[in-house]
Amino acid sequence: MTNQGELNKDVAEIIKELIDSRVTASSIIAIVNLLIDKGIINSDEYQTEFRNILKGMDNE
Repeated sequence: MTNQGELNKDVAEIIKELIDSRVTASSIIAIVNLLIDKGIINSDEYQTEFRNILKGMDNE
């Protein structure tokens, strides 16, 4: 079983791949919110990393 930190890292890598494939920001946000709602990722620990990823999208 993977720990929460590893899971968040895996999710972040998937999100980065979605960004690279030009998936819309609203779709990515919907996916992450679904994962948070289902308890797959911990929203408190994940929020900072997710914000950084979105900032990266704005810079491209």
